[in-house]
Amino acid sequence: MFFTAPIHIAQTSMTNMTDLTAFETFHELYKRKDSAITLMHQLNGLVKAVQKHRGISMGLIGGNRVFEGDFSVLQAQFERRLATLEVFTKDSKLLTDKDKSNLHQAWTTISCDWQDDDIDVNFELHSHFIEQLLAMLWSLGQVVDTPVVQLVKGHFGVENKTTKQQDVLTFVARNLPNLIELIGKMRGLSTYCAASGQVSDVHAKKMAFLLQCVREESASLRVQALELDKTVAGVLTALTGFKEIDLKLNYFVNCVERDLLGTNLSHADIEEADSNIFFRLATELIDLNWVIVNQGLSLLKQWQGEDIEQWLSRG
Repeated sequence: MFFTAPIHIAQTSMTNMTDLTAFETFHELYKRKDSAITLMHQLNGLVKAVQKHRGISMGLIGGNRVFEGDFSVLQAQFERRLATLEVFTKDSKLLTDKDKSNLHQAWTTISCDWQDDDIDVNFELHSHFIEQLLAMLWSLGQVVDTPVVQLVKGHFGVENKTTKQQDVLTFVARNLPNLIELIGKMRGLSTYCAASGQVSDVHAKKMAFLLQCVREESASLRVQALELDKTVAGVLTALTGFKEIDLKLNYFVNCVERDLLGTNLSHADIEEADSNIFFRLATELIDLNWVIVNQGLSLLKQWQGEDIEQWLSRG
């Protein structure tokens, strides 16, 4: 009799256990969403690398040879990132074979014989590649959109994280990466113009348009960041630095307008502009913003972990 009680308890637990199908469904959804967040981190790394590749290659085409050492290292790093992405998505349906083929083709296009590229062709090829990556990033964001515990319906009630999760997701997977890309485009164009010592009418109009877009997006994101900081109650700590980032952005914008787009600038004035400064200022801004993006994704991953606890501790 001493040994029958535990056996009886175990049998009773199994009898009263929720249908195992629910657990299997939860596991599959959790694994898919967790993989999507990991893949989003990797795509962010690819976006950042292509953006830097655009800026450095445009500086080199403009005549600044200082970037040569960094460029070869960057190309090797990108190829490792692409190979890692290939391995991580081998058994996943999150990216299709066509998606992966398009990435390889785009990389081959921008990395081969780039020295002979027309500057505008170089700019557009890189920008199109980044658009593809950002579209994939947002597509993966849709996989992460709803907490797993709300997808496994009819089994228990849980805290509703949907609104704040969607707010964080939209901010770090779409809105902020879009601003980063505008800054990245400005980095490439300003670095090229300063390195070459000339600003064509086409490039002046393009930079003026981008600066206007940067101002508008930055103003919108400033409001979003304040609201988001309230929503997540200070958990996304990198948001506290958004005001400082905004000041740095204004400084970068003012430098471009003063040194490259000023109405009374002479050719000699433009030749004196330092492409290294434009590249450095923009890169600092881009890096700071990517910190916020990646911390936001980490927060979404943390919430995924809390989903497990809610699943196990349900009443």
